[in-house]
Amino acid sequence: GGSPVASQESAESLQTNAEIALYAAKRAGGHQARMFDIALHQHALERAQILTDARTGVEKDQFELYYQPILNLATGRCDQIEALLRWHHPQRGLLAAESFHDVFLDAALAQAMSPRLVKAFQNDMRLWNTTLDAYPNLTINLSRLDLLNIGFQNDLEAEIRRQGSKASDYVLEVSESVLAGRRSDRVLLRLQELAAMGFQLTLDDFGLATLPISALREIRFTQAKISRRLVGAIEHDLQARDVIAHLCGLAHAFGLSVTVSGVETKGQMDVLRTIGVDRIQGFYISPPISAANLVLAEHIFAPDHTEITLQAS
Repeated sequence: GGSPVASQESAESLQTNAEIALYAAKRAGGHQARMFDIALHQHALERAQILTDARTGVEKDQFELYYQPILNLATGRCDQIEALLRWHHPQRGLLAAESFHDVFLDAALAQAMSPRLVKAFQNDMRLWNTTLDAYPNLTINLSRLDLLNIGFQNDLEAEIRRQGSKASDYVLEVSESVLAGRRSDRVLLRLQELAAMGFQLTLDDFGLATLPISALREIRFTQAKISRRLVGAIEHDLQARDVIAHLCGLAHAFGLSVTVSGVETKGQMDVLRTIGVDRIQGFYISPPISAANLVLAEHIFAPDHTEITLQAS
């Protein structure tokens, strides 16, 4: 029974639900079957909504670059800063990249965003050039799409030349999972090209993925970054401390300097200093701040009031 129109609608709805379940099963990995459920449907709707919001957000310039200082433990100076994307969402407020990084897996959105990012870097670099005596190496996190997007790289390179700075003043950061993922051969090739241009390269999330050690020989990484996920317990957990010490030793064996992110206490900093970590980043040093505030904070003070100075390396 029922009208043909109603049955057609329910058939389309079933088809959509099946596609959502299939997508979720694929993301979960392996040959899993995933029953469609309300939570899954809700997640898909939220993802579609945030993607729609992001397209509007890019058009309306709701995205802004913030910068987080990185402290060199040997010199006591911040010789690097990491550019981090923030979204001034009209309903949800200021969002950190972790809450929306998925949206830039959409190729069209990433493509629309690229020139705006380069423009933002251009404006910020100009601001620093005219107001700071010297500024630190700039760390830029590349997603897989950025790595495969020649246009983005060419624009960035041209902008760096226009500013009169060198590729070696920039640190390009790429996650281990990107190197272990699909199209990894092309990504490796691209990274080799970027290293040949003179960019410093950081391997992010070091030790969290299944990257073959041989990749450390194939690509001229200059740094490894250890994730905040491994830091939380190091003050009182010997095993957590050992894990970081071993990762640090492995990176140093390949000639890489080591940065640990997510450092929130003096105790964590002291442990990492003892282990022999080269740099630390996190709220203990400074939260991410806008380019204008970075200028105001040319002299940043850590919470224990030891002076930390922004400077060029």
